[in-house]
Amino acid sequence: MTVQATDYNIVSYGAKSDTTVLSTTAIQKAIDDCSKSGGGRVVIPAGMFKAGTIVLKSDVCLYLEQGATLYGSTDLKDYIPMKSDYVSLRTNVATIQLIYADKVRNVTIDGQGTIDGRGRAFKKLSWNDEGITRPHLLRIIRGEDITVRNITLRNSGCWMQHYLACDRLKIDGIKVFNRNNYNNDAIDLDGCHEVTVKGMVSDSDDDGITLKSTSPRLCENVSISDCEVSSHCNAIK
Repeated sequence: MTVQATDYNIVSYGAKSDTTVLSTTAIQKAIDDCSKSGGGRVVIPAGMFKAGTIVLKSDVCLYLEQGATLYGSTDLKDYIPMKSDYVSLRTNVATIQLIYADKVRNVTIDGQGTIDGRGRAFKKLSWNDEGITRPHLLRIIRGEDITVRNITLRNSGCWMQHYLACDRLKIDGIKVFNRNNYNNDAIDLDGCHEVTVKGMVSDSDDDGITLKSTSPRLCENVSISDCEVSSHCNAIK
């Protein structure tokens, strides 16, 4: 469980409830301070905040209060290309995403708020451009003890959530709406172990719940229950 000894409110770091203003630096500083101090909650309060790439760190709970919406920037220059040294089909080039983490432990994304990638702004330029010119909303690689619960995720540029080589992953009670671009999967579990997906409600243009292996690491011990899945492609793939 995340140690929630201290709250780090992004407004205290200079974030503005104004979608004409980029709050990436303020949010990232709050995350960095939270992780360095031993953990806690980075709080996004009620309001409308805009950001480019945010990198999550160990022992951090990103908490979106009711009425809070974190919008992804619609400008590609606000996204940082990230390349993991974990070898898989999906890490052979740098990719862009709104929220990214690699080799982290004890990370939670929680709350009654919404993360909206505004993915319609990113045009499909080639058959395999997901994560290249169209950002993922959430990508976590080699995470341990990861929890995503309660929040609403909307409008990714391509895949909504990509969990690659993660252990002890819990997805609980989230809502996913992803029908605004191509390759709009709801959730991709890629070579993950000890996974629970429970109570997810999703509506996606592409695959709903996908189990895959783009590296030599297989999916193992995955439980999916009490979900409602709507898709124009495969509900479960």
